[in-house]
Amino acid sequence: MALTPYALVTYDGQSHPAELGRLSVAENRHSKSVRLIQITFVRLKSSVSRPAAPIVFLSGGPGVPASGMARVPVYYELFDKLRQVADVILLDQRGTGLSSPNLDACPTDGKFPHDVFASQQAFVHALAHATGNCSWYWRSKGVDVASYNTEENADDVEELRQALGAAKIRLLGHSYGTELALALIRSHGESVQQAVLAGVEGPGDHGTSPSILDLQLKKIARLAAGDPNTGKEFPDLLALFQQDVEQLNRHPVTVTITKVAAKAPIDLVVGSVALKFIVAEMLSNGQAVSRLPALLESLSFGDLSLLQKQVEGLYNDFDSGITLMGRTVNCSAPTPRDRLLETEDEARASLFGDIGRIDMKPEICKEALGNFKLGQEYFAPLYSPVPTLFLSGTLDANTPPMRAERIRWGFPRSSHIVVENGFHETLPAADVQALVLDFFNGRDVTGRSVTLESPHFLPLADAKRNVVRQ
Repeated sequence: MALTPYALVTYDGQSHPAELGRLSVAENRHSKSVRLIQITFVRLKSSVSRPAAPIVFLSGGPGVPASGMARVPVYYELFDKLRQVADVILLDQRGTGLSSPNLDACPTDGKFPHDVFASQQAFVHALAHATGNCSWYWRSKGVDVASYNTEENADDVEELRQALGAAKIRLLGHSYGTELALALIRSHGESVQQAVLAGVEGPGDHGTSPSILDLQLKKIARLAAGDPNTGKEFPDLLALFQQDVEQLNRHPVTVTITKVAAKAPIDLVVGSVALKFIVAEMLSNGQAVSRLPALLESLSFGDLSLLQKQVEGLYNDFDSGITLMGRTVNCSAPTPRDRLLETEDEARASLFGDIGRIDMKPEICKEALGNFKLGQEYFAPLYSPVPTLFLSGTLDANTPPMRAERIRWGFPRSSHIVVENGFHETLPAADVQALVLDFFNGRDVTGRSVTLESPHFLPLADAKRNVVRQ
């Protein structure tokens, strides 16, 4: 393992001293191949003279590099606080960020079709095509794409612990990072001293179920109707969404966006699949949800300006390339059949259909991995004595609190704190950061509570002015 000085520059322009580490590991520990890959991490040295076991941050996605998350000032604040306990290790998981290869570095032809959002079938076909191109590109370079899965990822973390010379490590995982943490506890639990799991995603818990999206929309609708600034303007978001979906089903619209790859305007055909996808994404994001009522209201009377801005960002995100690591990780651990059948039943009655799991469609997974899947033992119930703090948000539709409770059943030395008004990302909140710090310091946090400010909503006029400024 090699360590070199590194300047971590956060998005506010501040430079923070750190170390950059690189470690070579086997790409596939279960084959005869001797191919090695490189995982990379940033180490923030502890500010105390006798640090405790290192804290390893496992970020979500899958595919979001920890080194990138650390550049966000509120996340750096968290990591800086944790230096009061131990060294903080920000791991770019295999296939991501500064690690090599980075499977997200796919060449893109910049030819995402103009009708990609015309129907769900067109959307899935375009995603499958782009995924297949990216997978083929890396396979043509000798990469075993099936090796970019959570079990191999967990073994990487164990090898990193050994390379650091640490008897044990502590884990801080968010979203997919919690699934990775659980896999590590399953296979190398003796190496884990403590764990904080925020926004818990268990094995096979990929995507958001239709019933959860429906309930989340009702919760947000109630909050919007009760907002003193916008309640009269948006009295019934549920009815607005249903109306907008039905209208786009009958009459898809055409919007003109700026295609970043070509630096030129193009026309896109937009049906209800785009609105469902956009709304599903907004429902678990505390900042984005503030614009949701205005989006639905504007569409109800034919104003496409807010939809155009959302579709432009969505199109250019996909047109710029596919997050292949996300596909290989999720597709290698598909939702167990019983849960999948339940989800399919829910989708038939849901306003969202199965949009919350669109990137897990069989045609997309086949392009990513072929027929590779992890064994059934990956999904077996997990028992662990590792002291664990589970964190959830009452407004988190991605990883609702009941997912954490299902996993927690096998963790007798655990606490579960549900953050009131918390969305999918609770770790940026100062009170949550204080809670995490106390837990890693060995303090009893059982019974603690955290309440965040209730979301506020932008009036239509303000939302439209924001679009003009952008």
